[in-house]
Amino acid sequence: MKDFLVGHYYLTAVCLILCGISVLLSWYGRKLQAKEVVVIAALSGIATISRAVFFWIPQFKPISAVILVSGSIFGPVSGMLIGILSGFLSNFIFGQGPWTPFQMLGFGLIGLVGGWIKTDRKWIASVVGFFTVLMIYGPIVNFASMLMMRQDISLSGFWLIELSGLPFDLIHAVSTVVFLYFIWHPMRGKLMRFKTKYRILQR
Repeated sequence: MKDFLVGHYYLTAVCLILCGISVLLSWYGRKLQAKEVVVIAALSGIATISRAVFFWIPQFKPISAVILVSGSIFGPVSGMLIGILSGFLSNFIFGQGPWTPFQMLGFGLIGLVGGWIKTDRKWIASVVGFFTVLMIYGPIVNFASMLMMRQDISLSGFWLIELSGLPFDLIHAVSTVVFLYFIWHPMRGKLMRFKTKYRILQR
């Protein structure tokens, strides 16, 4: 399984996209509307661009904040799909590799969590964003690093990788808080007006 994931990352990424869509839609028992697909594609593009613009600062990226805000407005289904697609698309800029499916999963879960945020309070979103990045996205990507290093998969090996990756995860988590501080209300306001105007349901 490890060799398959590492050697067939494009196939794994596409399977993850398809499985993510199928599971989410089955879970919520509905079909995507055409206008939802347009919104998901547009916000995935915005998240991708936001990551590319800050390419010169390692780990300090607004992509997680953008995904979290998007999920909070359009719900967990759209949020997770935006996260999954953003991870896939942005790696055409940052480089595809065996880590891509894991980053897609991590970003997707950030969007899923964002869809569960029912409050407009910025500080709550910042706390959720910080710990989601640190305790969900970080461990998933660190596990991918363990696979790519071809070392034996073990709990002790994972904690060693997790510890070595902690500074990078903290930078990512802090950057998410910083960007949420600046974009939470402005971006939510614009997306809410768009959602109301075109009657896009949050489910």
